[in-house]
Amino acid sequence: PDRVRLRAGLVLASFDAGNDRWEESDGAILISNYLSENSESHGEIRRYLSSLAEQGRGGLRMHIRNRYYDQTTTRQQQFAIATMIRDYYPDDADYWFPLLLHGSPAHYQILFPLVESKDFEQRLVDHLNQNLAGETVSIETLSEDWSALTLNGPKSRDVLAKCTDADLSNAGFRWLSAQEITVAGHKVWAFRMSYAGELGWEFHMPDEACVDVYNALWAAGEEYGIENYGSFAMNSLRMEKAFPGAGELTNEVTLPEANVGRFFKLDKEYLGVEATRASAAQAEAGEMPWICAYLEIEPDGVEDGHGGEAVRINGEVVGATASVAYGHSVGKILAFAFVKPHVNVPGTEVEVVVAGEPRKGRILGEAAYDPKSELPRTDVVFQPA
Repeated sequence: PDRVRLRAGLVLASFDAGNDRWEESDGAILISNYLSENSESHGEIRRYLSSLAEQGRGGLRMHIRNRYYDQTTTRQQQFAIATMIRDYYPDDADYWFPLLLHGSPAHYQILFPLVESKDFEQRLVDHLNQNLAGETVSIETLSEDWSALTLNGPKSRDVLAKCTDADLSNAGFRWLSAQEITVAGHKVWAFRMSYAGELGWEFHMPDEACVDVYNALWAAGEEYGIENYGSFAMNSLRMEKAFPGAGELTNEVTLPEANVGRFFKLDKEYLGVEATRASAAQAEAGEMPWICAYLEIEPDGVEDGHGGEAVRINGEVVGATASVAYGHSVGKILAFAFVKPHVNVPGTEVEVVVAGEPRKGRILGEAAYDPKSELPRTDVVFQPA
């Protein structure tokens, strides 16, 4: 019964990437990175509201300063930096938002807030510094000074509306956009996105604001049964939505192999485009070695898998899993796997070896939950007077 309750919650949580305990540090509330991935916390997210607060999630701010107030130069600089970022994370377009800040004609700034796991922060900084291409750019690491919260669930707009005067409708705050808003008296950057696949927002702010913002959201959400959730629950939720993660988006595979074609174009110039074109040509010729597939696996209630499980057809190994998690909302184990391209056909029956035992599996052609992504784009529902 608990597993049936899953997709309806309202949750607020806070964790630090390097700590496994409750603590208060530098003005930010932190909760364990390893909060249980269980059906109860998972359900609160889907049913009402949830929130995850993060400190130590790599945050970078890039300042582009130019001496000339020239729209052409502005566009060129935006393109140059966007190219660098997209080369590093061309498939994570949701996580970078170029923001042009107002300034005098002689001096203005373009800010690119970047969100990255703390574990990969230095790799991103190195990549950007090595590819500045002569631009006048400074890169500022904010991980020690800024924190983040994320608020998810069908009631998240109702809760946030109690804490801000910002227009949260689709017209006022469109999906996959960012705005600076005021919450609990603090200016925060709000990003309308949700890795959990629900209506939701991410908030990025200086550490000293995090406790006040957290407490305000929590207080506003109590009437909806707000709960905390952790990263393991979030991983289960993103698997239900077929959102790729670190196991799939690596520098060991090309973009076509990662199966993220909607996030790149072959007729544009950017770092890595030649390799991407070559891989796309391989795919068209039927010569690509593997591709990332999304599949379901029969559960046994005990072992779900951890990634690296063999995928077989008629006893022959045709691939291996990259990420595996139980989807509480759909009652199935879900996985990403790199398989031979001919296997990646929706409906193809496979066998996945989990903890030494073969399980039935099937290639999926769409997300197991909300395949059209309608929930994150939910608009304000106006009640008649």
